[in-house]
Amino acid sequence: MACVWHTAASLSTYVLLTLASLAQMFELSKQRLSKGSNIFIFPQGTRERTKTLPFKHGAFSIAEEAGCDIIPVSIKLSDKAWTRFYFYGMLWGFDEAKKDPAATLTVHDRIKWADYKDGKNGGKEGMTKEAFKRVYSCLPVLTEVEGMDAKKTQ
Repeated sequence: MACVWHTAASLSTYVLLTLASLAQMFELSKQRLSKGSNIFIFPQGTRERTKTLPFKHGAFSIAEEAGCDIIPVSIKLSDKAWTRFYFYGMLWGFDEAKKDPAATLTVHDRIKWADYKDGKNGGKEGMTKEAFKRVYSCLPVLTEVEGMDAKKTQ
């Protein structure tokens, strides 16, 4: 499956990230943005089912350097979608896979870089906190995250 994903990503304008290519990823992202492309970044760096992850600063550094706005998107996965068998269940029509929608997407209002430029409203750090607040506003918060003002919920 990884080979198929890598091939599909290579044929698109997808910017692949490896630890060895971090600087290259930043540069390619800024180039794509300067040409009017959009990029999609998961600021947590990974997914975690049992805790709320803080946002890393990469996406916000790119927005800062490119002077771009950010549109936060929340992705809520159902419990069944967290299993490795969910995709196959959907393919083969298993009833359990159909009972719960795989994902719910929420597109939030744009965060304008101009509102954070030159240190206004906390600068890049303020933009990071605002994006975090919006993304997690419609997701269950499982644990508190230092520096991100998350609150515990049921």
